[in-house]
Amino acid sequence: MRKLSYPIFQMGRRDTVALEKFKASGNGVLFASGSFWEGIDIPGDALSMLIIVNLPFAAPDPISAYQQTLYEDMGAYKVRVLVPEMLIKLKQGFGRLIRSETDAGVCAILDSRAREDAAYHNCTLTALPPCRVTSDMAAVEKFLQLKKQPAYFS
Repeated sequence: MRKLSYPIFQMGRRDTVALEKFKASGNGVLFASGSFWEGIDIPGDALSMLIIVNLPFAAPDPISAYQQTLYEDMGAYKVRVLVPEMLIKLKQGFGRLIRSETDAGVCAILDSRAREDAAYHNCTLTALPPCRVTSDMAAVEKFLQLKKQPAYFS
């Protein structure tokens, strides 16, 4: 097993202990899911990178199955319900990254459905505040070097 130079925390639903330990760590990595998207405040450099593995579409449940029957087809349901709800959740998650005027950070959306030529690319970018978009890691590194104090990297 490899020894890491930074602590790792896993946040469960309403897990304030893991959240407080992450904030205090200064260089930790926090793994969180839906519990992270609402009501979490981590201003400053403690949260400088948000990695979204999958776009936050709601999991199917009996209520959504019923709602779907109210639309003429799945396409209409997706356009009128699923995508707008996903975009609201995405904005909530992105909002964890920038909490004050002095915050700067990187949001990496890894879901292939949001890549440049994919179905949700345009609506995803339109939903988020204006920001630079890149897939070039050197550009990400340069951005962080410009925005963060030298102590951030030590």
